[in-house]
Amino acid sequence: MQPADLRQTAKEDNLIPLKSFSNILPHTVPPPSVHKYLCTRAIPGPWQIEGCIRHGFAGAVVIPALAEVNSLFATLTSLTQSPPELLERFLVLVVVNHREDAADADKADNFTLLRRLAAGDGVQSGLNLAWVDAASPGRELPAKGGGVGLARKIGFDLALPHLDFTGPSPVLVSLDADTLVGGDYLAAILDHFRTTREGGAVLPFRHQPGANPAEEAAIRRYELFLRHYILGLSLAGSPYAYHSIGSALACSASAYVKAGGMNRRNAGEDFYFLQQLAKTTGVAPLTGTTVFPSSRPSGRVPFGTGRAVSRLLAGDRQAVRFHPPAVFAILGAG
Repeated sequence: MQPADLRQTAKEDNLIPLKSFSNILPHTVPPPSVHKYLCTRAIPGPWQIEGCIRHGFAGAVVIPALAEVNSLFATLTSLTQSPPELLERFLVLVVVNHREDAADADKADNFTLLRRLAAGDGVQSGLNLAWVDAASPGRELPAKGGGVGLARKIGFDLALPHLDFTGPSPVLVSLDADTLVGGDYLAAILDHFRTTREGGAVLPFRHQPGANPAEEAAIRRYELFLRHYILGLSLAGSPYAYHSIGSALACSASAYVKAGGMNRRNAGEDFYFLQQLAKTTGVAPLTGTTVFPSSRPSGRVPFGTGRAVSRLLAGDRQAVRFHPPAVFAILGAG
């Protein structure tokens, strides 16, 4: 049974009896809060998990992929650096997606990626790898409202029934298909949620080197801007003094549900999701690992790293503007 079926049943019968989840989770059933979320707020649609369909995972790493056939496998390879005993406990879920009005080249790239995933071509052993086809006809994201936020939500919502809720809350991890991680990645995430009361976490990051000197200068300027802004918010005493990067955040499954799940925004979904986490269960910085997002220019979204790098490379110095310290002093005094 998929979330779409759960939602329809919920409309007809208010809420599904918990025993009806026995065919989804052979080892356990979700707690009432997760059960209610799946019934009322999980994403409706034709999407389903393919590949590894085991249950009882301690966590899931969700990776949206749009025309990433040349990047994804490096990301998957970086995940395999984690100890085998930790890899065994995590589901790695790739959401191959594009909108109905996507460019033909992006669609072709996605179809190639789906074929390679199904064939196991280039996939490193040791991963509990699964994928979601949100690209084939009838499964594409809608032209209106379809984007990375919706792709992340599809992955997180579909992963929920595959997690183990018998002990501490399992974790949901957000990664991107062009981001690299180290061998301490999964261990640091599990260690963090064992010891923190906050339900959300932001991970340390450093963008990958630029492909050339100009791109390197652009990404370092943008990264300095990000760190300068968060430091300013911290000095002002803001409760939102943390970076919002989609490939560098995680949360417990219980916190995800309490926050209402991932939003569907085409850009800024990480910012608004973390804001909800901060308001409901809190957000804390995680230590012990670093993620390495891509530094490449991009025009896919209206703002963010790729757009800022593109503008800087075009000579637009106003693409990032450093706020004077007085701005944060005023904010703090307010």
